[in-house]
Amino acid sequence: MPLSPSPPRRARRGSVERPINGRLYRIAWLAVALPLLIVAFTVTRPEALPAPTLPPTFDGPGAATIAQTFAKTFRERTPGSEDAAAAVSSTGGILDLLSPFRLKTRVDRFQATIPGLGPTQLANVVAVVPGRSPQAIVVMAHRDNAGGFIVHRDNSSGTAALVELARAYTGSAGTAGVKPQHTIVFLSADGGAFGGLGARYFAEHAPEAKNVLAVVNLDTIATKGQPQIEITGPGPHSPSSTLLGSAIARIGAAAGTTPGRPSLFGQLVDLAFPLSLYEQWPFLQHGISAITLTTAGERPSTDPVGAAFDSQRLGQMGRAAQLLVTSLDQGLELSQGTSSYVYFAGRMLKGWALALVLIALVVPFAVAVVDLFARCRRRRVPLGAAFRAYRRRLGSGSERCSGCSRCSAPSRVGRPCRRILPRARLATGLAWHSPPSCCSWRLAGSSRAGRSSQGGRQPTRRSWPARRRLCSCSA
Repeated sequence: MPLSPSPPRRARRGSVERPINGRLYRIAWLAVALPLLIVAFTVTRPEALPAPTLPPTFDGPGAATIAQTFAKTFRERTPGSEDAAAAVSSTGGILDLLSPFRLKTRVDRFQATIPGLGPTQLANVVAVVPGRSPQAIVVMAHRDNAGGFIVHRDNSSGTAALVELARAYTGSAGTAGVKPQHTIVFLSADGGAFGGLGARYFAEHAPEAKNVLAVVNLDTIATKGQPQIEITGPGPHSPSSTLLGSAIARIGAAAGTTPGRPSLFGQLVDLAFPLSLYEQWPFLQHGISAITLTTAGERPSTDPVGAAFDSQRLGQMGRAAQLLVTSLDQGLELSQGTSSYVYFAGRMLKGWALALVLIALVVPFAVAVVDLFARCRRRRVPLGAAFRAYRRRLGSGSERCSGCSRCSAPSRVGRPCRRILPRARLATGLAWHSPPSCCSWRLAGSSRAGRSSQGGRQPTRRSWPARRRLCSCSA
């Protein structure tokens, strides 16, 4: 009665079948524990500035009327078009809407190349309310559209809110109102629908840009969607935590709901592939803290005019913007510049802590790779065989045997043949076939070799993992 084959024994550590030291790899993960502990102590909540003592005076129905009239009067405000020029200086344009407030207003004209339009003349309208400090707070909304008559999508809602916010700094009968602590700048930008061209020009050339503390951008704020705060910037540039915390608190107070935020995964993707359709981007790129208030989500879409325009939401977002600007103006803790963090679940993870964790995650892999190369070099194991064995452990499902004349081996000694053996048979030690007399069994890393014939002694199953078959024939 033939004896039943004994189960194969586990290969020795450091052999071709087990090239990775699992114990060392698991110990290397302890290097990740300390960065994770540091991250746990650096997670904070964004701080908010105190709320203003006076209630907001933003006129929601009045802003809705301005938005609808502005959009109907100047339908096609594509940069360089007649309606775009008329929306600046003609009756009902932005200069005409701001003229009753007796603000210091100017028009900054510049030229930019727009894909599909070529070199185009654009114009930014800037209205300034001088404050006790030259440091400025910018409230902006882009004035142009990409063509088509849609009230909320072309940001006529943001333009109307800009006008109503400027009205708050005017006294009765057009007289001068209360002088703010900081200089307040109202910016009606051009080219916002084509990559934030007006915002970029202001950040690079406007005289007020070097003293800007914060920027509040109003874009598409009259839809029925949830209020959203956009903070995406190029790379590690994010708005200051104080600006973000104050915006969250003011929107919650005015709209009665917590504003949406970019997802954690979305922020990580933006760090790798930065992209934003809103105009806080050019300011963050120049180190200026900026956010966008919107109701259109991370990727704005076009909705029908009648069903999408929501004057009530416009009033809520306008009051939230007014409360936020007043908090920033009265706050003494607002600092200039951007910071680096990831915002999720109402908390903030510092950028340097996240970078430390990502670097620590590389340590176990690096230790395993160095150990693999060291073992292979010390035991004179070919790296190709070690990598193939590691691939098999990961579940590649097949393995190549060494060559001989029976399986169409190449003529050179030691090159792998084209025969693919099932992984299941290889695990039982029965994957190899009987070698011809031209083949020899050689211990990996050793000069000892035992000749084998067709009916000769076969290699034992115990030594199988450490052996490899080389073809010595010239087939």
